Amino acid sequence: MTMGHRGGVALVAAALVLGSSCGGDDGGGADGGGTDASGSGSADASASMTQGSADSSTTEDLPGPGECGNGVLDGDEQCDDGQSNSDSEPDACRTDCRVAHCADGVIDPSLGEECDDANGNSNEPNACRVDCTLPRCGDGVKDTGEPCDDGNEMWGDTCYECSNLWYFVLNSPDQTGGGSPSILRSTREGTPVEVVGGDASLDGIVQIELGPMGATLYALQSAGNVDRVVALDPLDGTTVGEVAIDAALLGSDPELQGLALGYDGALWVTALAGGNTQLISIDLATNTATLAGSLGSDLGVVDMTADDINSLYVSTGSNNTVLRIDPVAVTSSPFLAGLSTPIGITFDAGQDMIWVANNPPGAPSSMIRADLTGTITPYATAGTDVDPYVHGVAIDIGGVVLTTQRAYDRVVAVQNFDAVQDFFTDMIVAPSDIEVLDMKP
Repeated sequence: MTMGHRGGVALVAAALVLGSSCGGDDGGGADGGGTDASGSGSADASASMTQGSADSSTTEDLPGPGECGNGVLDGDEQCDDGQSNSDSEPDACRTDCRVAHCADGVIDPSLGEECDDANGNSNEPNACRVDCTLPRCGDGVKDTGEPCDDGNEMWGDTCYECSNLWYFVLNSPDQTGGGSPSILRSTREGTPVEVVGGDASLDGIVQIELGPMGATLYALQSAGNVDRVVALDPLDGTTVGEVAIDAALLGSDPELQGLALGYDGALWVTALAGGNTQLISIDLATNTATLAGSLGSDLGVVDMTADDINSLYVSTGSNNTVLRIDPVAVTSSPFLAGLSTPIGITFDAGQDMIWVANNPPGAPSSMIRADLTGTITPYATAGTDVDPYVHGVAIDIGGVVLTTQRAYDRVVAVQNFDAVQDFFTDMIVAPSDIEVLDMKP
């Protein structure tokens, strides 16, 4: 009895040991301890132990989660191409198991990257941008060769298409306003764009003038019974308004001659009506014209400009003089005399100078400048041939004088006194006038 009891205890102990070696059996099985009716519990336990050892060995041989370069996508890896991972090949999985991306120092065509200087990417001038695109007009960064870049395509806010300097050239085949005119817009390096052309309703334009900040381009039109100032969109040339300056205002059918934007913000017009030169002001806020008064008998106005102290100036080709006009008193007085067929005229606000294109018969045209006291200084010959007929005049950045040459169908820049430089060529037919928009920030 005693020995039988002891044997039962030992058998239970052995069963407990075997049960614990099965690992993961909580004793809840139907066989009540990992054995079955056939008594094969020991064999099953042994098999379980062998399988457990094999599983343990396999786990130890596999790399842990996130081991980059093993060719297995695990952990927080974005990609893993094993030995094909590269930090120099475009579009490759990188050696840190991140997918190709901007700022990894490799240009990846699949991502649309144009450049990639890694940490050198920035929004500084001339740098590869932070989105891996090349510097370009419109990215809001002023790069080399860009006078400005405000990141938008708005006209009139000092910068458009990365330029704040624009030229408008009027081509009027007939100097008296006959024929169909065209107006071109361009920069010095840019491709000219025709903003007006082939529109018979605009026939007879003789002069152009830019309004404040270049928001509107004004054209002086006098043809038949049409006598008006036309307001044009400077981008596409569409008509956005008009102000009639006709017999209803002047008492007789006029010939409109001169147009200038005054220092006071008004647009001024000279017109021949009833044998007298009339002075008209246009309020740009209300687009209304008012007859300021008569300047007396026909002055023969060819061109017109305004200084920055509220005086107007007109060139008179028939009288060979430049007259100064007081728009408040509506009087004129000689400013420059002894000229020979002065045509174009403009004011240089940077130098307080009046510039005149002079066309002496049988001699090369020339440029003349004068300070506001009327002291004349011959400036430059505007061509070497006799009578190239210089007409419009404008001032470029840095005081460069631009003149239209009707005989050669071009605009030239007169620099360094006697040097004449081609500006526009082979694109203008009978240029008559030129306006420069210099929208400095």
